[in-house]
Amino acid sequence: MNQGAREASGDTLLFLHADCALGPGADEAIRQALSDACVVGGWFRLSVRPARPSLALVSFGSNLRARLLGLPYGDQALFVRRSVFDAIGGYRDVPIMEDVDLVRRLRKRGRLKCLDATVTTLPRHWERSGPLFTTLVNWAAIAAFSLGVSPFRLAPVYHRFHRNPRDDRASP
Repeated sequence: MNQGAREASGDTLLFLHADCALGPGADEAIRQALSDACVVGGWFRLSVRPARPSLALVSFGSNLRARLLGLPYGDQALFVRRSVFDAIGGYRDVPIMEDVDLVRRLRKRGRLKCLDATVTTLPRHWERSGPLFTTLVNWAAIAAFSLGVSPFRLAPVYHRFHRNPRDDRASP
């Protein structure tokens, strides 16, 4: 992500996961949000598609958490002013929680804004272990990180719970 930021030429950086797509009007929504000098960046409303009831609940919960706690995750398509991103040193080189760490440091520099535009993501992440279990693992990881557990200690445990069953197959 830092390499992409170095190679980008604009004044605004957008970090979009490979399995995500921005909805219509995203560029204008970013421009409008950043017209307020107090806003340093922000995120989009998350929509998991196809939206089965359990995944609609995941979307609702993610959006509620981001709004109430001011804590969006990377899959909500984070955008930031390049000047602020550079001033805080970009993403830290950690194996997990880099998005949470970035958001916390950005909040110290100014306001983050949730846009009315949507980012859509695929359900793959929640389908591996189920939406409820995946959400609980995510919450546990965030809680541990918030209590000071190093991302380097968290990563092996987190990835053990989020491993892809296809990765367990023997290589041909």
